[in-house]
Amino acid sequence: MGLVDRFERLLDRIMPPPEEAVRALRRGEALLAHGDVRAALSLAAEAHRVAPGWLGPMVLRSDALAADGQPGEALRVLDDAARERELPAEVLGRVAALAASVGDVARALEVERRTRGRVVVDPKGLAGHFLQAAERFEAAGESEAASRFARAATILDPARSPAWLLLARAAMAVEDPSRARRLLGRAVVSIDPSDGPTNHAAGSLAWRLDDRALAVRCLRRAWVCGEEGAAPLLVVALTAADDAAAIERVTRGLERPLARVVAALGGLARGEALGAREAVGAEEVPEALWRYAIELAVKSDLALAVRWATEAPERPGSAEVLALASAAEDLARGEVAGAAEKLSLPLGSALTRARAAALMARSFELAWGASLDTLLAGLAGWLRSRAPADEALAASLDALRRSLDEPLRVALLGEFSAGKSTVVNAWVGAALSAVGVLPTTARVYWLRQGEARARVLDARGGLREGPIGALPEALRAIEAEGQAVAHVELFHPSGALAHLELLDTPGSNATDGVDPSITRHALELADLALWVFDARQAGKQSELEALRAVRGEGVPVLGVINKADVVGAEGVAEVVRSLHDALGSEAPLLGAFSAREAMADHGAPGWGEFRTSVGERIIARRDAWKRLRASARLRGMLTEVRRAREEEEAREATRRGVEAQLVDALATLREELSRRATRVRREVAASLREQWTSLRGRESAPSDEVLNDVASELVHRCLQRERAELAELRAEVEALAVAAGAVRPGLGAVFTAPVDGVIRAAVSEGVRDALDQALRPSVLGQSAGAAAQGLDIGDPWREVSGALDATRAPTHLPSVMFSVALDAALECTTRTAAALAEILGVKVPDATSEPKD
Repeated sequence: MGLVDRFERLLDRIMPPPEEAVRALRRGEALLAHGDVRAALSLAAEAHRVAPGWLGPMVLRSDALAADGQPGEALRVLDDAARERELPAEVLGRVAALAASVGDVARALEVERRTRGRVVVDPKGLAGHFLQAAERFEAAGESEAASRFARAATILDPARSPAWLLLARAAMAVEDPSRARRLLGRAVVSIDPSDGPTNHAAGSLAWRLDDRALAVRCLRRAWVCGEEGAAPLLVVALTAADDAAAIERVTRGLERPLARVVAALGGLARGEALGAREAVGAEEVPEALWRYAIELAVKSDLALAVRWATEAPERPGSAEVLALASAAEDLARGEVAGAAEKLSLPLGSALTRARAAALMARSFELAWGASLDTLLAGLAGWLRSRAPADEALAASLDALRRSLDEPLRVALLGEFSAGKSTVVNAWVGAALSAVGVLPTTARVYWLRQGEARARVLDARGGLREGPIGALPEALRAIEAEGQAVAHVELFHPSGALAHLELLDTPGSNATDGVDPSITRHALELADLALWVFDARQAGKQSELEALRAVRGEGVPVLGVINKADVVGAEGVAEVVRSLHDALGSEAPLLGAFSAREAMADHGAPGWGEFRTSVGERIIARRDAWKRLRASARLRGMLTEVRRAREEEEAREATRRGVEAQLVDALATLREELSRRATRVRREVAASLREQWTSLRGRESAPSDEVLNDVASELVHRCLQRERAELAELRAEVEALAVAAGAVRPGLGAVFTAPVDGVIRAAVSEGVRDALDQALRPSVLGQSAGAAAQGLDIGDPWREVSGALDATRAPTHLPSVMFSVALDAALECTTRTAAALAEILGVKVPDATSEPKD
């Protein structure tokens, strides 16, 4: 309330309006309450003629014009009044409601902003006007403005149930059911049992939130209060609760067609309405039951939902149902692109999302098929078409697709001193890989065909290339720089490497602390693994556990027995039996030999048979092995992406929960602050009047300095007390603001900074109240003027409310699309592996056994 208006009220006390004007105004208000608009307008004109400077008749005229359906004219009347005086907060509330009626969002929000931080004489009246504005904005689809005014109404009057319900509906609109339940709970606490419309609205919302007990309670109250529109949904809720006696009582009052609809829906919910549903058309389903009916039909009988949507295309959800049906028809004809485009609308609605996601997954499957190449190319292309594009994942898929055309890679695994490096050298026919009595292969050696040279890849991705003889010096230089070696590539012109590249790895039980990530890196590069058993100690428990761990990484494992010459033929036979008993088909054996003998003579026992087995069982089936490994990699990649997204969604849900707590804490702070501001205003006015009376009773009149000291002390005392008492609540708000990510750590005070300004404004109002009664301008003085600096604090929570109270646009659609694409890709990958398994006899889903003809 401004200073001009305060002086006007003071003048009203000193020189009240003529009694004739007061009587005309009171009669006009009473007649308007009974709906006699014409008489109210006449009496408002009479009161204005008698007292032309009085605000009351202009407010009555505005109210009458608004009741007569002329909100624009009503708004112009208040605009005329505002040109002559500052309007009180309660009248500004009328301006906001009228601006909402004419669709002027900007003006309504500006008016609401002007009322913040002011001490309101009639907070419940202002809350009523704000609620009107909120309901009008909600009806017009202005959800952000509706939420803003509803929140303001709850702050002014926490028992304003319809405002809480509106906020709950807004939360449902952005698919935040947990917040909607919390807001509904705030509403239900203060709903008058005799308020039929509000109980009806609360019951309908409780039903949508699947709170059956609350829905029945609120709908029953509404029905008892004569709210006939609550009866159909009440019957449905009672049907779900299996309350036959109550159903009979309520149904007796329903018209026959409506009773038939309710019975059909109840039967449909139980799966028993196949006959009854045929007699129910969309036009027979009342608006109160439409949302429930169409949701039930979509879940239980899509054909019925399509029929209803066709009969009533303008009703909520019908467009989504029809788009879903059209997409299904396109898919049936094989028109994948058209179906995917039509599914965007039903994917964006909770009503049809589940079925739309299934159809979208099917469209992806049809587009990508069972071909791994097509799947990788299609998924990468789809990722790049999204906004924003997932370029990193798409690039990984491209690399995986290119790997299908690269040579087959086999990782040599086994325990320390099993002879892996000797097997590599015997295969190549040259001493290329490290051999020694210590686990010298402390890194991955990748043997590839090409002109003889060595290439080292460090952990940063840097490459160094040179002669093989210079390799030790290059490795020492990299280690001197403090860099790790990812792997060493050794190129050799051996024909044995033309179709099969080998990866030599450290021993699984090396005693010098070899980093296990070295072996994992080899498995990432490899298409399959060859486990080298030492015939002298094959099948130890530690070895079997290490082998199974490799299979757990999704890498197929084959086995070979080295050092056969040490144990002899009978010993080899015993080792084979032992490994078969321990591993079964987990690591099929390719042969037994002595790699040391094969280095000297390729005709050594068992070596020729081993090379033949490799040619027939590995190299000849190169494409099958490549696809099986790529399929496993893709499944792992997509599963990891999905896990990361689920974690991100969980973090986002937590953040939204904290944000909701912040909104509630801010509302609590503002409610408490409003109450305290009123108390401070009254205390300041009373204390100053008392001290002024005491000082005036002295022989000499007090100077302005003394009065200023009194006011300054009062301001300081009030601020200190309120700061201390609100400290805990302010700390909670600041902590929640940081936790919700609204501000950076240490800046949470931004959300509570307006508190001091509001208290200063209340002190200033109290000083002016004392002035009005004391009629002593000097009381204002410098200190009162200092207190008044906090009066015009603008909109202290403007940015906060704009960020937190605004209804957000739904953000679920891209997430749903991506999840569907991941599911479809995983399904396609499994089908690819299954198709290969059927041909090759490979175990699915891990596909780590040897392909068989």
